[in-house]
Amino acid sequence: MIAAFGDDDRALMMYDAETIPAKSAPAAECVTVRDGRIVYNRFVFDRTPFDEFRRRQAQAGAVQG
Repeated sequence: MIAAFGDDDRALMMYDAETIPAKSAPAAECVTVRDGRIVYNRFVFDRTPFDEFRRRQAQAGAVQG
């Protein structure tokens, strides 16, 4: 977790996701809450680490094949 902010209606969380293809993938979520339920969720992430993983996989495949 990098940061989290919120009030009664909205929460924003920013974190650094660690996945198998990307050891560091910054992401953020903003959720809107009404009557105690999440009614909207906006998710934003940096695709660059995933694009780089795909590029490395393609290069490795070209070298092997």
